[in-house]
Amino acid sequence: MCKKALGVHEEPYMTDMTILYGAEIYKEAFPEEYRVISKDEALRLLKEFETKGLVHTVFACFRSGKWTFVICNCDPKYCIPLRAYLLIKEGIYPGPLVAKVDIDQCEGIKSCGKCLERCPFGAVEERSGKSFVNEKCMGCGICIESCPKGARSLVRREHYKPKIIPMDIMYPGL
Repeated sequence: MCKKALGVHEEPYMTDMTILYGAEIYKEAFPEEYRVISKDEALRLLKEFETKGLVHTVFACFRSGKWTFVICNCDPKYCIPLRAYLLIKEGIYPGPLVAKVDIDQCEGIKSCGKCLERCPFGAVEERSGKSFVNEKCMGCGICIESCPKGARSLVRREHYKPKIIPMDIMYPGL
């Protein structure tokens, strides 16, 4: 929707997914832009969006009488909420996971640096030539996908307290 609002037609163009009650609303409001997809196709698309550097962001509306969800796959160049967050640090909240670097596997910022280049939050910095994750990490995983040596992983964020959706509902078993 952000690309549409900005008049940008860069691929991938249709990157948001609506689930539960949101699917009904969006399909009715925008029938030419939304279609029903299978779980397997949704998982394939999420992986594809991840490889293209898009940030998975879940938006929810609880006052509709039902839970409404949209999974946006935000392009940092065009996403209005993401760009607003980068300016004012509000509206998007960290997830329950945070990136971690295995220093022994890290190729180094000068010889690789893909994680630094792709992180939209400024959460990657160089320390002694290697990649380091700072407190700005939102847990989006873009750096994980970008690392050719597999030196990065997502681990549970210490003392995580979700701002909106309780952990046991959003991440059962985590």
